[in-house]
Amino acid sequence: MLKRRCTISLDAAAKKELKIKIRDLNTAFDAFGDATLIIGETKQNLKSSIQKLAEADIVIWGCGGFAGNTHQLFRNPEKKSLVIKVSEFDESSISTIKQMKNAKSIGNHS
Repeated sequence: MLKRRCTISLDAAAKKELKIKIRDLNTAFDAFGDATLIIGETKQNLKSSIQKLAEADIVIWGCGGFAGNTHQLFRNPEKKSLVIKVSEFDESSISTIKQMKNAKSIGNHS
């Protein structure tokens, strides 16, 4: 059986604080029009997570590899996309994201 490598337990207060922090941090992505933050996979959000990851222009993933691997498996091979691991995120990553946004490829799924 596979064991999750990145698990943490939070009490109700910590979960509420995390939810507020996520909402606040998500405003940084408002300029992209159609950005979604996915933290963890649950029975309730698995299908939605897979669909969003398959359609994503940019995937920034942290631990375990679900997001990056799911995107690589289901993405449209004819569509340019970017997959970045959080630990490798740097100024070059930001520059590439800005270039993609300026080329109007972000949020344009036509």
